[in-house]
Amino acid sequence: MTQQRDFQRNFFLRNFNALKITFFPESWSLAIEESFYLLFPAFPSAGIMHGRSLQRCSCRPRLDFLLFPTIGRMIEAPHAYAHWPDWQRELVILRFDALMIGVFAAWISVNYPRAWYRGHWFVGALGVTILFAMYASLWWITDHHLEWSADSYFARTFRFNLVSLGFAMLLPIASSWQLARETFASTAVRRIALWSYALYLVHFPFFQVVAKYTPARWTSSFAQSIAVTCLQFAAVIGISALLYRYYESRCTHLRERVAPVVARVLRRT
Repeated sequence: MTQQRDFQRNFFLRNFNALKITFFPESWSLAIEESFYLLFPAFPSAGIMHGRSLQRCSCRPRLDFLLFPTIGRMIEAPHAYAHWPDWQRELVILRFDALMIGVFAAWISVNYPRAWYRGHWFVGALGVTILFAMYASLWWITDHHLEWSADSYFARTFRFNLVSLGFAMLLPIASSWQLARETFASTAVRRIALWSYALYLVHFPFFQVVAKYTPARWTSSFAQSIAVTCLQFAAVIGISALLYRYYESRCTHLRERVAPVVARVLRRT
């Protein structure tokens, strides 16, 4: 049993078709990405090895990775255990469509650039509208009080598609944005983007430690709670910047030096 858990942990399989995450729980999204990056190219590669064209053997996987997770969520949704925040949302085989929508967006931008940039402000505004509606649907008003909404069939199935679509519709604006000169805002955005992976790794464990060891008197008022929260965000950003500077960036630079050598060796073999 221990060896099985170690295997699942080492290969990001703890939430492939069931939730078994007891350590590093935020890795659920990393597992989805890693599985998608490995499995999606495998299907066209297998077709190419059997003499089929890339266009022909990549069309079917695109549809499969888009439709099957949605169908899977629809099948799972009626079950009592399939709560959308901690089952439908975090299961690998039920979330491939989120990345597949990004793949379709990239395909459109490469093959139909004129359509991609035409009306990008309208498309972006529509995407913002969809996102606002989806996140607003997480709440409802009961007896004049705003409350977190309960599970629903829609939340367990199609809300995921629409959230991914909403963000994808913002990409034409992002890709058409040209920076005339460096500003404080652009520098902040660029830095946060560079530190984003470290932020992903650090934020949840850090917040858990702070929540456990912060004295209650420090958050006894709304102003104090806001101050502690701001300090948490500042500390997480600082730690992430250090991780990027002294670890992640050095690994990236090493990859840039090693990758060409490995490519030359593979070509010779």
